[in-house]
Amino acid sequence: MAVTFSFTASVVVEAPASPTVTFSAVSLGTASATRKIVVGVAAGGGNVDSITSVTVATISATLVIASGGGTSAYTELWQADVPTGTTGDIVVVSSGVDAKGRMGIGVYAVYDAASVANDTGNSSADPSTDTINVPADGVLIGCAINVSNTTFTWTGVTERYDEQFGGTSVQSGAADTFATLQTGLSITADGALAGDSRMTLGSWGPA
Repeated sequence: MAVTFSFTASVVVEAPASPTVTFSAVSLGTASATRKIVVGVAAGGGNVDSITSVTVATISATLVIASGGGTSAYTELWQADVPTGTTGDIVVVSSGVDAKGRMGIGVYAVYDAASVANDTGNSSADPSTDTINVPADGVLIGCAINVSNTTFTWTGVTERYDEQFGGTSVQSGAADTFATLQTGLSITADGALAGDSRMTLGSWGPA
């Protein structure tokens, strides 16, 4: 059975008060025994060097891919099997965040996908670009951040959200399904202005 997905939410938090950031009552899409929730986490402007844990409706998520750290910009993809419920809190714990920081998430409900990612990719260049393989009837999901921008343009995959952080940074995400095998598919996330950028990519084939 082919993988399907729905983009369910993007949410940002300005100046988190602690390394634990709770995004409350986030839409998780339609419940299903085959549903996994994929969360793209984007952080910028504060002392965030890595994400240490993510939970979705109290279920522990596992790391899919990280972009590489730094105090200016960071992205990761996480996944969790969440068969029940249509909303839930998503809790992100980072290695450190301060009042200068900001954090956002992009959330996807993915159905009938394999338990682990088929391929991953990342970039810390500006523009951010990488290649990735996507199985036939599979899905590709990406997230990005740029700390000096207001918009992103994605190439190779359809943009699903573009959300500003306080007017100086932007998180963005993109996703598509592919009926045929994609080998070395080139993906680019390009901010409108030059700035510190990060991008992470993951692909999943059918279960």
